[in-house]
Amino acid sequence: MSVADSERPPHPTRRWALALWLVLLALLSAGLVAIGALRKVDHSWHDAVTPLLAVQAAPESVTIIDIDERSLQEVGPWPWPRPVLAQLAQQLRDKGARLQVWDLFFSQAGPADAEFGRQLQQPDIVIGQIPVLDPQVLVAPQEGQLVADAHAPLLCSRHQPVHGYLGVAPGLAPAHVGHLSATPDSDGPLRRLPAVLCLPSEIAAKTEQATRTGGAGEAAAMRRIPQITLAAAAADTPDQPWNLEPGNFLFGPQQWLHRGPWKFALDAQGYLPIPYQRPHGAWHAISASQVLDPDASIPSLRNQIVLVGGTALGLSDVVSTPYHPNAPGVSVHAELLAAGLQAQTWTAIVPRGATLLAAVSTVLAAWLLLPLAQPRRRIGALVAGVCVGMLIPLALSLLGRLAGLMLPVAAPLLALMLHGLAITGLQRWVGHVDSLQGLALIHALHSAASAESRTHGGQLEHAQGDVFYMSWPSNDANATATALDGLRQLRKTLAPILERNASEGYPLSFYAALESGAYLLGLVGAAGARRSVLLGPVANDVAGMLALCEELDSPILIGPQAAQTLTTQVQQHLQSLGQFILPDQLCAKTLYRVPL
Repeated sequence: MSVADSERPPHPTRRWALALWLVLLALLSAGLVAIGALRKVDHSWHDAVTPLLAVQAAPESVTIIDIDERSLQEVGPWPWPRPVLAQLAQQLRDKGARLQVWDLFFSQAGPADAEFGRQLQQPDIVIGQIPVLDPQVLVAPQEGQLVADAHAPLLCSRHQPVHGYLGVAPGLAPAHVGHLSATPDSDGPLRRLPAVLCLPSEIAAKTEQATRTGGAGEAAAMRRIPQITLAAAAADTPDQPWNLEPGNFLFGPQQWLHRGPWKFALDAQGYLPIPYQRPHGAWHAISASQVLDPDASIPSLRNQIVLVGGTALGLSDVVSTPYHPNAPGVSVHAELLAAGLQAQTWTAIVPRGATLLAAVSTVLAAWLLLPLAQPRRRIGALVAGVCVGMLIPLALSLLGRLAGLMLPVAAPLLALMLHGLAITGLQRWVGHVDSLQGLALIHALHSAASAESRTHGGQLEHAQGDVFYMSWPSNDANATATALDGLRQLRKTLAPILERNASEGYPLSFYAALESGAYLLGLVGAAGARRSVLLGPVANDVAGMLALCEELDSPILIGPQAAQTLTTQVQQHLQSLGQFILPDQLCAKTLYRVPL
């Protein structure tokens, strides 16, 4: 005989408890989003997902002019003479390119700089410079002049202090300069770049003469250096201003940075997330040596934005991306240029409402898992259900990526793990009773079982938790019928006791199983710590039958051996429920429901 909790419609008090728990779970998930270690897990997850997404076709308006191995073989080793670079710039202009973005820096003066310098003064060319941000660089270089831009966007990305630079060589006065500082995450991949670097005063003082001058109101802007893709947008739309506006409350980035047709997403730290949509090989590329060859046949560059950069091994411009651990850095800037120009929905945005979305996905999954919280659920089923429920945040994150969003994954998963522990823990998380009340209930159950078994010719042999084992001395029809009558009467006796002690959080019910067979009752343990045990096949069968009572909707089950001993008249009233394989049994046994 077993006394266990039963399912009932939730009481209003329990509904409030469930609602409060879900609110706390949502707050927990929202708070976990801000933990750095969990953000790293999210980044790694989305890095793994990115190569699985459909590769987007490269935009027709962006072409890479590749300083590749072929170019080094035909033109010569890098760095090339400045007249060659001047010729390359002129050739690109002659072939119709509307904007040249040089993913290169020129920090040292060279012979014959005059012609190259005149090319850089043209408004259609943007070159790079490298402010040193990495604090692990103990002896930072200070070559050339670090050029700031008074008309850069009025914002400062949160970055390490600039303590060195590879700037612009003396004698060169480019019209547009942007920074090429790479800021990979601590685990290695490059996922975002600072939109605007702000110079410390001591470096700004050294570069004041190289900075465009402006009015007193532009003093703060004079010390800003835009990322090279932002400098390219400024060169492409010289008459347009920069505008900042907040992203969509839920699904947009933290901010949008506009300039004419250009549109860049910014995160909360003022960084440009890199929207990886294709491997490097998907970009339209032309070897730089072909551009320099007047007889070479190359695709039209009319109205193109050309990105001049190197993929040759000797240039060492490589970064880690989701597509390749050593991808050419020029493809990173190609991604930023294409996304900014197309003003498209990016595939690397951590949405502004990420915290709220994490909380919502957690509550959704937790709510779907609440049916598992019924106390009689088996632990194996509970664990399996929780594992399945934890797939919900993963599925939502995949759907989010298809919509261009990077939804948090680690925080909802961790919160749901805690939720799973709660619904599989001792007595779940509701329905606890006072210890004295519990002790009184156990005593009442034990006394009632003992009294009813003696009244009907049996005895209470053993108690284990909420299961009471009662026995009758013989296996004949009379003893079995008497035992069945005793179980029916015990159910009636216990009904009011269970009703008084049940609660909406911890309801109670009665289940019993009757079977004939041999068993062994004994004591085990040392003299000071003995405990009784009941062993044998019939004990195992009874325990297995009790576990099936709820599933078969039968308060009292009878096994095949006990059913055979009953008289024919009693057997006619039994209802066969089919055959079941009980624990530690090889053959199925027929079980019967007893009419009450």
